[in-house]
Amino acid sequence: MKRWFLFVLVSFFLVSSCAKRKDPTLERNIFTYLVNCTGGSLAACQAQCAALYPIVTGENYPQISACQSNCSNGCSVVNILLFATANR
Repeated sequence: MKRWFLFVLVSFFLVSSCAKRKDPTLERNIFTYLVNCTGGSLAACQAQCAALYPIVTGENYPQISACQSNCSNGCSVVNILLFATANR
């Protein structure tokens, strides 16, 4: 009986001391979206790229391409939705 009580007591202590791990993936992804998606939408981000580089030349093409690519990646709502549904 004493062993049973000790087992229950130790088991209760172990179970109650375990904290649930919080997964910050969704919060990080939303923060990344807010930081990387300048203007708040893909169209606004691409418009800012067009305003930065109004004339496309051979010299500034890599910068324009990188800006447009950053907009496509940074303003992707699909990643946020995937993480939101995966965490449920």
